[in-house]
Amino acid sequence: MKSWTAAFPFVPGAVAYFRKFFALKILVFFLSNNVPGFSVEYLGLLLIVGFGAFFACFDRWHRIGILLLLAFAGIGIGGSFDTTPNHKFVECLFLLILLAFHSDGEARMESERLQSALFQCIILIVWFYSGVQKVVHGYFLNGELMAMYMYFDQTRLAATLRSVSDLELFRLQTNLGPLGFEKSPLGITPMVRFICVGFGWVVTVTEIVLPILAVFRRTQCPAVVALIVMMLFIWFFSGVASFAFTSLACFLLFFPASAKRNFSILGGILALYTASLL
Repeated sequence: MKSWTAAFPFVPGAVAYFRKFFALKILVFFLSNNVPGFSVEYLGLLLIVGFGAFFACFDRWHRIGILLLLAFAGIGIGGSFDTTPNHKFVECLFLLILLAFHSDGEARMESERLQSALFQCIILIVWFYSGVQKVVHGYFLNGELMAMYMYFDQTRLAATLRSVSDLELFRLQTNLGPLGFEKSPLGITPMVRFICVGFGWVVTVTEIVLPILAVFRRTQCPAVVALIVMMLFIWFFSGVASFAFTSLACFLLFFPASAKRNFSILGGILALYTASLL
């Protein structure tokens, strides 16, 4: 077990901080994505996720809390399985790890070391294969997917691309047929095409290369910093907030640093995000 866990840094106490932050994050996103009401379904879910987050913050009762949060996650996935975002399955896997690996006494440190290595390994694998799938389907590398976002999405990135594009100077065409849309003579200017293709290549290459560099001790620190910066950039422009918090928690808590200090930083970011939704 030590043969592969030794490849990942271990910060004592980081697992407990991660569990608490992860539970609070699930609660915040439930409250932000659901309009309060008096339906039995809403009140039931609120009780499950609320008590789950509460118990998960205490070492003595945290397994009860994790079970409740896992039940909540399972209900969410079961209710919309065909449209469930990938990060929901990652969250379920993290909850299962928090539930399965727990020991007291002398074995506790080794259990936390294993959990820490698993969390780091999983998040790096997710980033790596996110880049691989962009290469496989090809729509990111030729700028096609970015063009689709520009015309059909409501994110900051799409708004930025639309502001750069001069829609009266159609010169190039983008065929969106393979993406499920009717073939359409949508056009983009050379500048926007350059941005779409360039951004696609930069994101794809960095998502493949940075997780590999993060495994090696000599390149680990700059790779993790670059992943954090990239995650913040993607979050700001695309609005993928839930996975952003999960990634930031893994990078800030499990890689060599002060877990207590970074937990405070993560809590501050989550508080600011919550305040922005009010």
